[in-house]
Amino acid sequence: MNLKKTALAAAVSAALIAPMAAQAEATAYGSIRVKLEHSSIEPPVGDDVSDLGVEDVVSRFGLKGSMDLGNGMKAFGHYEFGVDATNGAIFNTPGNNGGNRLGYAGLQGGFGKVALGRQWSPSYLTTGTAVVGIVDGFADGALSLVSSSNAAVPVRSSRALTYANQFGPVTLLTLFQFNNDNGTNQSSDGTYTDQEALDRADIAVKFKAGPATIALSTIQDSEANGDDSHMGASVVFGFGSGHSARVHYESYDYGGADDAISVNVGGIFSLGGGKSIRAVFGQQTDAVILSGGTPSDITEIALGFTNQINKATKVWVSGRNRVTEAVASGAETTMTEINTGIRFDF
Repeated sequence: MNLKKTALAAAVSAALIAPMAAQAEATAYGSIRVKLEHSSIEPPVGDDVSDLGVEDVVSRFGLKGSMDLGNGMKAFGHYEFGVDATNGAIFNTPGNNGGNRLGYAGLQGGFGKVALGRQWSPSYLTTGTAVVGIVDGFADGALSLVSSSNAAVPVRSSRALTYANQFGPVTLLTLFQFNNDNGTNQSSDGTYTDQEALDRADIAVKFKAGPATIALSTIQDSEANGDDSHMGASVVFGFGSGHSARVHYESYDYGGADDAISVNVGGIFSLGGGKSIRAVFGQQTDAVILSGGTPSDITEIALGFTNQINKATKVWVSGRNRVTEAVASGAETTMTEINTGIRFDF
């Protein structure tokens, strides 16, 4: 009798658990991105410097999953960390390109999408000009070069609450970051301080208008040494058959330093069969972050060829030239890079 009861209990448990398990979906994925690059730097004084080496191009590994909650709702989670394909190591330092890249969980339904954790910046996803992506071909949709991605606009934000929704042709993306001081409000003397202030508000909208996709973004960032602010706009024109042209504009106030402005113009010309030529030109005035803290004007131009061999494999060859001119002294530094690389997704 006990054996029959045990078997019955096991069957009932399996019947209850099976539907829940069938609703859960989990995926492991990765992207290995490496390049062989020759770079040279011509400083305003001293000898030129050159280098040849194999470099990682923001490789990553991640896990993501979702579960149907019924009534049109689902729960989801996503975790992603950077890896170094040149030596097979996992990055152990936090930051935009290493360590813990993403880590969040949330709910999605008719109300939109809400999530908590380390997440993408709405401004970066819409008007930000990601680093050399359009030329190197490792980040589809990214524009390039002289960019807020290396300056005022974060690529990802930790300790963030996000909300996103679609309203007809308009997509709304918002991010609110709280307590970006590692979550502590206790001083060394044991007293506590108020840490309820909002550290960052990052809001972006994008919408379709015929062949164009238009995006606007803003960031208000509270810092100890002054409040930073950013405004961005972008227009992407699609011409069919894989051709596109882009214009990105960004302005940012570093909170006491001179305002910086960057403009990027780029495009992709499809050759068919997964092959394309990509080009970009960018300028930034009064750049501080990119020039190591010295206000500088930066001009860059890049050209690349990309071959999407199949869904998982892409190869490219590209080159770029950057001229950095110090605003105060007029001293120029020229950097030239030529590289070829491969991206494999799984």
